[in-house]
Amino acid sequence: MKNKIITVLLLASAGFGQDAQAMGAARSFAKRVFFSKTAAVAGVLAGTNGAFVYKKNQEIIQEIEKSETTLSQESQEEVKAFFKTHGYSPIIKDYDGACPSVARKGDRSFLLLDRRSRNILNGYGDEILKKKHLLDGVFPHEVDHLKHSDIEERIIAASIAGPLVIIAGKMVRVAGGSKKLTVATGIVGVYSLAFGVKKLAQSHEERCDRNAADTIEHAENLAFYLKEVALSGEKEIHSAITKAVSTSDLPEQKKERLVTFITNYIWMLQDHPRPSKRIADLEKIAAQKKEEEQK
Repeated sequence: MKNKIITVLLLASAGFGQDAQAMGAARSFAKRVFFSKTAAVAGVLAGTNGAFVYKKNQEIIQEIEKSETTLSQESQEEVKAFFKTHGYSPIIKDYDGACPSVARKGDRSFLLLDRRSRNILNGYGDEILKKKHLLDGVFPHEVDHLKHSDIEERIIAASIAGPLVIIAGKMVRVAGGSKKLTVATGIVGVYSLAFGVKKLAQSHEERCDRNAADTIEHAENLAFYLKEVALSGEKEIHSAITKAVSTSDLPEQKKERLVTFITNYIWMLQDHPRPSKRIADLEKIAAQKKEEEQK
């Protein structure tokens, strides 16, 4: 069984078995990497990371379970009716976030509502946002998170990131690389995987936006919501970076480039893409759907 696994992993690098010598070298390389003490440590680390992240997630869920909701019974029924059409019956809870979110524990799902969303749904009045922006914009986005088990996927990604870096370093050493090259590989690997995990989270958000924007109304409502709730945060980040860079003695052109670089770097480390990009994508989807209707 061990040899079969090695063969499958390295068929491509061994020229698909056409070169017996290359195949033998590849098999030897795989044994030294994947059946080494380093690989065993990586496996233990993956399991430990997974257990830790899972435990932390469960602790968060337990805190959520203890909380109540100030959402009126009538509003709860309205929200649950929407989710029921998609096959879910979430337990509604209050939380201190900036926008609605979802969580899961086994077969149970939770809808976490921020104060502003609860006020809107309870009919207390909001000068800008209305129920339609939640029911026909934000909630379809959250449903897509539940459909694709995004939370579980992120837990797995976070668990294996570190072990993958260890394996990469071991591969460099087995291939004859120097200690410096191994360390460099580790450093690059850590940053690459960190960005990779964040990119995975961002891709989830982008997919949820696309799937939520299944009608012109849904696309426009979600875009409008993001403009009101999230866009100001992006502007504040850009403003803070610009202010910090403005005190330097760099030429104006270099200052602008530095602001752009720092801003891009910061957004690479976020779980959500830039609100301005999400809004532009949603508005593009809405425009395309309008064109399709007019044909």
